[in-house]
Amino acid sequence: MKVLFMTFIGLLMSLVMGVTANATENWRFCNGVDDRHPQSIALMNLARNFEKATDGKIKIDVYFSNSLGSEEELLELTRTNTIQGFFGNVTAGLPSFMEEFGVFALPYLFQSYADAHKYLTESPKQQELWKKFEKMTNLHFIGDSLNGSRALTTKGIEVKNPEDLKGILVRSMTAQVWQDVISALGATPVPISYPELYMALQTGVVQGQDNGIANVYNSKLYEVQDHFYDTQHGYTLSAFFLSSDAWNSLSAKEKVIFNDLFKKYCFDQYNTDMEKYYADAQETCKNAGMKMFSKKDLDMDAFYANAAKMIDTKYMSNKKYAPIILDIREYLNY
Repeated sequence: MKVLFMTFIGLLMSLVMGVTANATENWRFCNGVDDRHPQSIALMNLARNFEKATDGKIKIDVYFSNSLGSEEELLELTRTNTIQGFFGNVTAGLPSFMEEFGVFALPYLFQSYADAHKYLTESPKQQELWKKFEKMTNLHFIGDSLNGSRALTTKGIEVKNPEDLKGILVRSMTAQVWQDVISALGATPVPISYPELYMALQTGVVQGQDNGIANVYNSKLYEVQDHFYDTQHGYTLSAFFLSSDAWNSLSAKEKVIFNDLFKKYCFDQYNTDMEKYYADAQETCKNAGMKMFSKKDLDMDAFYANAAKMIDTKYMSNKKYAPIILDIREYLNY
C-alpha cells in the first residue's frame, strides 16, 4: 500500500512539474513612443515572432508611450523583473547608475551612426562596460537603435563652418554639456526650454536651434527657420535591455533566436523604416521653403576640430569620461 501511495505521489509530482515546465511565461516590453512609431512596430514584431519561436512558452505584451511609467521608472521596473524589457535613452537614465554613460552626450564623439553602433556593440572596452552595468543593475544589454541625429537650423544666415556661427545665438538645453555642444559648433548657447523654442525662434530671441529633422517637422520649426544643416553632431541612441532574470531564464538556443529577431526587426527593419520617415520629414521641410544642407556641403573637418578642442579642454580631466573618449578615438581611428 505504501509503495502504491508513493508511486501515486511520484506520478502526481511529475504531472505538476510537467505543467509548470510547460506553463506560459508572461513578459512585458515597454518604450516611450506611440504605437505607430517604427520602433513600436519593430518591438511588436519581435514580441510576436519570439512568442511563435518558443511555441507560445513566452507571451509578450508591449506597452507604448511610457504607459507603465517614466523612463527612470521603466528602468527600475526592468531591474526588478516586474517588466522584462524596455528601450531607454543611453544618455538619460543610465548615467544615474554609471557616470560613464554621460560621455555619449558629447559632440562628434562619433562621426557617423555606423561608428556609434560599431563601438557600442563590438568594442572590447564597451563590452566590459555593459558587463559592469549588468552586474550593477541587473539589466542585460541586447542592442542599440538610432532615434535620430541632432542637426542645426538657422534663419537669415547661411552656415558652412563654425566661424560662420560666431556671435549667433542658438538655443540649447540647460545642462552644461548641452551648452558646450552649441559652443563647439561655434555659436553662443542660450538655454531655452523646448516648449518655448518655437516662440523664441519666431520673435528672434535666438536665430537657431539644434534638434533633428523629426523635431523640426513635428514641431513645425520650418515655419520659423529657413536653413537646415544635417551636422549630425550628436546621436539620440537608445538601448534595449532585458532584465538579467529574464535573459538568464532562456536556453542557449532561445538566446540566439532572440538576438537574431532583435537584429532583424529592431535594427535592420527599424533603420529602413526610419530612413523613409526622415526622408518624408525632409521633403516636408524642403517644400515649406527650407534650404537643406548635407554634411558634404559643410566644412566637417572644422566642426570636428572645434568639438575635439572643446572636449580636450573641458572633459579630458574627467576620470570617467577620458578613458572612453581615448578608446573611441583609437578604436575608430579618429
